[in-house]
Amino acid sequence: MMLFVRSLLFHLVFFAWTAFCAFALLWVFVLPRRQMVRVITLYFRSLYPLEKYILGLTYEVRGIEHLPSGACIIASKHQSAYETLKLHVLFGDPAIVLKRELMWIPLWGWYQAKSGMIPVDRGAGGVAMASMIANAKTAVEQGRKIVIFPQGTRVGPKRHRAYKSGVAALAEAYQLPIVPMALNAGRFWPRHAFLIHPGTVVFELLPAMPQGLPRAELMARLESQLEAATNKLMQA
Repeated sequence: MMLFVRSLLFHLVFFAWTAFCAFALLWVFVLPRRQMVRVITLYFRSLYPLEKYILGLTYEVRGIEHLPSGACIIASKHQSAYETLKLHVLFGDPAIVLKRELMWIPLWGWYQAKSGMIPVDRGAGGVAMASMIANAKTAVEQGRKIVIFPQGTRVGPKRHRAYKSGVAALAEAYQLPIVPMALNAGRFWPRHAFLIHPGTVVFELLPAMPQGLPRAELMARLESQLEAATNKLMQA
């Protein structure tokens, strides 16, 4: 019963606060992109007290020493809405590869567009990959971290979905290191679930993948290492 009450209270406060901020922060559109992102990041940071004190949900980051100082690709597992709310907190000014349809959401999509996210039309095949690579050029030149979900969508724990080669194509195009990121957010905030459980979400950055590998070998290694690290976190 208490879990239901805490989850209900969080959802009510979260959506009310998000709606308020979406309108209250409209003035940031007059700012340069980088300054706007700094303000938006304050919104994401403001969610932590709600998560901690209402849900009893916190997080920790491991392996930060594996993160390069310049542009790189963060190949992340995607289990929950939770990690999407933490990407700006973790990486400051990330360029997130996301579904093009998300850019069409009123207000929320406008912020995504102005922040310099990388939209992808998932139904366009090879054209989508070429478009993603072209759209990533500015982010690479800005030295930003590019966050991509190799499986393309949220995948719950103990479920499998094939890894897509877009992450390898992006790395090849710009000679960027790939840093895998394992997590266990789905253990506490399950996909499409109302109830959110207390605990500590772990984000674990793994050593960068070797560069120059054939694409098939790179993808096989990425999937093997990322799945193994994620499974270990889920069982801890």
